[in-house]
Amino acid sequence: MNERPPAGGFTEDPWVKAARILAAISALLWLIMAGVLLLAEAPRQCPGWHLKDQNESSLWALLIAWGGPANLFGCMIAIRWNWFIEKVSRKSKFDVPAAYILTRMLVMNSVVAQWPLFMLLSKCTPLLGPGR
Repeated sequence: MNERPPAGGFTEDPWVKAARILAAISALLWLIMAGVLLLAEAPRQCPGWHLKDQNESSLWALLIAWGGPANLFGCMIAIRWNWFIEKVSRKSKFDVPAAYILTRMLVMNSVVAQWPLFMLLSKCTPLLGPGR
């Protein structure tokens, strides 16, 4: 039922490769957003890279506190895939393959990690934001 992963691991599966690529893209988007916040001038809609909401949330805080840990966790799974497979396989009480669980977890993690970028695009740019 819960067997150890084969010597080669599950890394040859196309869904695993796609999830790893998505984790890399997520980390790259995180770095690009950090570059934008560092190098670009803040627009009128977000003075000092703060959202115009009730708390005047900082995009830097969102990027570091939300996107940073999420991307770090996703990259850890992508890099140490077989180790996570082994741990999940040992502790799982279900008949669902560990690769199935981790692939979906990695994809969802990569999507959730982009919340700060979504806030930047929807609140601070005319692309999706209030100036459309």
